[in-house]
Amino acid sequence: MGTYSKSETESASLHAAKRLITKPTRKHPRMKVSAPVMVFSRGEEVKGRIADLSLTGAFILLPQLPDLTRRLEFYIKIPNMHVIFVIGTIVRFDVLPVGDGSAHLYGLAVHFSNISDEDRLSLSCLLKRSLLTSAAGIMSVPTPCLIGTSKR
Repeated sequence: MGTYSKSETESASLHAAKRLITKPTRKHPRMKVSAPVMVFSRGEEVKGRIADLSLTGAFILLPQLPDLTRRLEFYIKIPNMHVIFVIGTIVRFDVLPVGDGSAHLYGLAVHFSNISDEDRLSLSCLLKRSLLTSAAGIMSVPTPCLIGTSKR
């Protein structure tokens, strides 16, 4: 075995700690999408778009903010599928400049706190189909669990 100086072992420990800190923490893969979403809070309705989606959440772009102090309801129109209804909580909030910066959108990272088993299954199948499609390099991969939505 070799001998290491104190500074070498501290440097190695620091490097290992940095790798642990930057390790991805996502449990579910994200899928880039552009799907319409309706956000409801206290009777107010805000139309927006979903920029990415996972089994447990989404990143949503909105032109105006809903009431963030209340529970938010989301109606998500997934291409070739039914509308999914979820209740979500905001886990991150960003103001994103658009174009030359004179306008902006609000970006909300949402965690799905309440979603039906059927809608979760639909999201799971959509994500699997997307992963298969990107891996195979083709546009349409039949997915048996998306009853009535596979293209033949």
